[in-house]
Amino acid sequence: VLKEGRWVAIDVDIMGRRCSLVNIYAPNTDSPEFFYNLHAVIQSMGNTDIIIGGDFNQVRHNTLDRSGNMGRSRNIQKSQIAIDTISEELGLVDVWRLMHPQEREYTFFSQSPYIIF
Repeated sequence: VLKEGRWVAIDVDIMGRRCSLVNIYAPNTDSPEFFYNLHAVIQSMGNTDIIIGGDFNQVRHNTLDRSGNMGRSRNIQKSQIAIDTISEELGLVDVWRLMHPQEREYTFFSQSPYIIF
């Protein structure tokens, strides 16, 4: 299933268990509707075993996942709330955060609070 090049999902059999593998490339704007639409698709697949990876273009925790004052001054975006809600409803876990609960590491860093194209 492919939607605007933003996600792909497949069902696979892993050692006798049916599992949904989902890869996403989320918009780099605050787009909660993207995550809610994805949630509906994942639910329609009917699996309880779900692995989601990709680029969420979003942080989960402002104070841990943003550097310096950015973490304290940034309001929580609607996409963050959508991700938290969906994660809770589907029983998803951020594996990296589970293994490193207080670590501050970044896959992207910019001095500017804005992304300039």
